[in-house]
Amino acid sequence: FISSYKKVGGIAMAKEIKEIGDNERAEYTGDVHITGDIGKNASVIVKDGSLTVEGEVKEKAEVRLVSTVNSNYTIVNAVNCVFNTPVSTGKNLKVTGNVADQVKFATQSAAFSIAGNVGNNCSFKTHNGDIIVGGNVGVNTQLSTHNGNIETANLGVNTTLTTYNGDIRTEVVAQGAKATSYNGDVRVAQAHPSAELKSHMGNVYENGVKRKHKTTPQYANASSISYDFVSSMAIGSGSKTFVNGVDVTDQFNGMGPNARPHTEHPSFRYTKKT
Repeated sequence: FISSYKKVGGIAMAKEIKEIGDNERAEYTGDVHITGDIGKNASVIVKDGSLTVEGEVKEKAEVRLVSTVNSNYTIVNAVNCVFNTPVSTGKNLKVTGNVADQVKFATQSAAFSIAGNVGNNCSFKTHNGDIIVGGNVGVNTQLSTHNGNIETANLGVNTTLTTYNGDIRTEVVAQGAKATSYNGDVRVAQAHPSAELKSHMGNVYENGVKRKHKTTPQYANASSISYDFVSSMAIGSGSKTFVNGVDVTDQFNGMGPNARPHTEHPSFRYTKKT
């Protein structure tokens, strides 16, 4: 295969890959641009970069965006409560075509953007980032983010959307499907009577009409406070530890002069045995 760097003004912008074949495994560091498809049962890992796929992602493919730099913030307050949450890296996984059945996307801190449809039995998981699907989402698929919005067209049977800090917007929600936000609004155009729409700290709207708000569980309020506290302290990049507002990163988790240097690994590809 041939890969290359796009250059603008002498600066390397992204690795350009024609396609990832069926059953291939590929690993890259930095931004990657695939001009074709990711094949069936293929596996792609991108470290410290974004991934753009101009084609489609085929059945049973797996894609992971990995950050090798610790981007967590640890907060310790006066009552010894510890909150540890990743910070968004600004990376993206973008697919301009469709995503087939049984595809898995996973990342700690990146957003997902799918222009086409998403198939059945898929799993998209991120901790910090939006999940945007321009088309419909199939049956038994799970889209989950801790800190981000979720937007889709129609939802298939038994599909689940979950966000802890963000809004959910979707169109027609099928039988047994679920849309849950802990600290945001849920907005749908139409929902099957068996569909489950929940917002612990926000509101639920169907066809623009606000539903009656149920009693908020006590744990949801605590969750909201902890995330707001973390967000207010998460400034900059990398790993930081604060105790009562004081930066004690070096003392707390050893990220000082003795920290291990970052090692960049070369890209590689091979075909998996079937």
